[in-house]
Amino acid sequence: MSAVRRGRMVGRVRREQRREHRSARAITEGAGVFRARSRRRSIVIVATVLVLLAVGAVPAYAWWSKSATVTNSVTAATLQPPTNVQCTNQVLQNPKISWTAPTSGPNIGNYRLIISGGALVNGATLTQDVTGATSATFNSGLLSAAGTYTITVETVLYQWTSAPSTTSKNVTIALSVGSLGLASCS
Repeated sequence: MSAVRRGRMVGRVRREQRREHRSARAITEGAGVFRARSRRRSIVIVATVLVLLAVGAVPAYAWWSKSATVTNSVTAATLQPPTNVQCTNQVLQNPKISWTAPTSGPNIGNYRLIISGGALVNGATLTQDVTGATSATFNSGLLSAAGTYTITVETVLYQWTSAPSTTSKNVTIALSVGSLGLASCS
């Protein structure tokens, strides 16, 4: 390789090294400038906030003013109990319990028969739910012992219930050997 050619190569390599050195220095200096600028910005923001806090709150004004009043009322409905509870004996079937739906309050259509007394111990009760009707055949399968049971009816809406009906009916279940174990109204 000739000396001229070698000189050109060395010159080219040195120029590239200088360029790389300048790029690296510019990047380093640029980062310093960026850091200095961000510090200045932070200081300006903090100073502005401190001045605003020292001056206190300044009232705000609007170009218009309007006022409005909203009123509303809500009434709570009371679930009314069914009335006129009746017990009707049926041939070879358990008795039919019927009642009159409440005339005031929400029209629900869901009811619950509450069976108490008889052989149930310590004030226990059994229930039979009725949906969409104002009568039901008494389910004596709920009871396993003879006795006289009292049936009242209440209106049901979700987890809410009305007071039990003020009228109740007694149903007597007579279980004996050979009998069908059907209930009857008493």
